[in-house]
Amino acid sequence: MTLDRTGEPIDLDDDHDPTRCPKWLGEDADGHPIPCLRCKTHLVDGSHHGRHNEPTPSARAQAAIDAEESRNA
Repeated sequence: MTLDRTGEPIDLDDDHDPTRCPKWLGEDADGHPIPCLRCKTHLVDGSHHGRHNEPTPSARAQAAIDAEESRNA
């Protein structure tokens, strides 16, 4: 079973045509837009995609982080 980013189960049908999909499937009872999770895969189970992950620091930033941790140890 696949879960959306809020933990709710979702059904991802196999006959999805992204060229004909509106990308948004209307609104929920509170007026929030409902995304097509086949088109907007970054919203599926937030642990694997996009903005839900911590960014990886650059080598320079990681060196600064390591130096700061060394000073505070």
